[in-house]
Amino acid sequence: QPIHGKSLTNFVYERNQYNVIEVNETSYISCNAENPIANWSRGAGRDLVPLNVTKRYYLISGSGGGCYGGMKLDVLVEKPPLAPAEQVSEVPPIPSDDNDQTQAKICNV
Repeated sequence: QPIHGKSLTNFVYERNQYNVIEVNETSYISCNAENPIANWSRGAGRDLVPLNVTKRYYLISGSGGGCYGGMKLDVLVEKPPLAPAEQVSEVPPIPSDDNDQTQAKICNV
């Protein structure tokens, strides 16, 4: 299920054995850590990856064989859904003193 809007993903791992890198789809499928798009490892083994662009992120552990063991994540970030369209409801005629059959509209925003 996609993530909407801006988000941060927290990775906790053994810093001497693994890392967090962003790769393209082909590298994600094959667990290829060469030519990463970004390296999110900061050395502490507790890294935050900002997911703040509308796109699909492919994140893997590029060292220690972690990716082959399942340490990889495919995340789709989408724009938040639009607010519901303005809804217009018809209201029955409002009687007036001069028999004018004026109708009112209620707009729900």
